[in-house]
Amino acid sequence: MEPAKSEIINGIVHNTALAGSILPDILEYIKVNIADWVGKNVIWNVDAINLADTTSQDIKWFIDCGEKISEIRMGQKTAIVAKNDFHFGMMRMLAMLAEGRFHITLSAFRNLESAMHWVEESPN
Repeated sequence: MEPAKSEIINGIVHNTALAGSILPDILEYIKVNIADWVGKNVIWNVDAINLADTTSQDIKWFIDCGEKISEIRMGQKTAIVAKNDFHFGMMRMLAMLAEGRFHITLSAFRNLESAMHWVEESPN
């Protein structure tokens, strides 16, 4: 089973992590699909990712792996939407640690509306 699903709405890629997915699965999904997202901003809904056993080392590993693959979307933005406190905190940590390493701008939000506003209104 795929760890996520994607759809393009008004030129923005909307990715939704599916129940039970874990960071390594999401990273593999990104590697397989990132070529389709070139030139587009991306929004990830991550509330269904299983982060129960995820450590700060896992987040650092994700960033190490993601640094190289983010080159293909250089200059684009990715918004991460996490409604619950735990997921939001983990995604904020990911965004802060990725700053200066990823070739995209990454930011975490509590709701889709704020993420959409940031993606659509702010310059890259």
